[in-house]
Amino acid sequence: MIEAEGARIERCRSAVVEIRKHLSRLYRGFVWWASLYGEVEDHYEREWRDLILWLHDELFNQYLPRSVCLTEGSRKKVERFLRMSEELCSEFSAEIEARAIRRSNIAWRGA
Repeated sequence: MIEAEGARIERCRSAVVEIRKHLSRLYRGFVWWASLYGEVEDHYEREWRDLILWLHDELFNQYLPRSVCLTEGSRKKVERFLRMSEELCSEFSAEIEARAIRRSNIAWRGA
């Protein structure tokens, strides 16, 4: 019994470390994307969007099976961060697409 309990605690510690790692990657990705936002060509912003979406999915997929190891407060924080990151990604993506449409309309009118 003691071994099983110890192994469970170690798995939970490992799960928390993994979740933190994925959270920090997604957060750093957003910071980087936001720092480039509007300063680079649209296709680079789309590449960053794709990376952010991948990081978000990675965190989500890693979080769900490991969430049982977190306290309720920690779960709520992670889930709120996941929702906020989805919303921010959608907002950035919509603005990138709108800007690309405006540029193509200006180019089309100028042609």
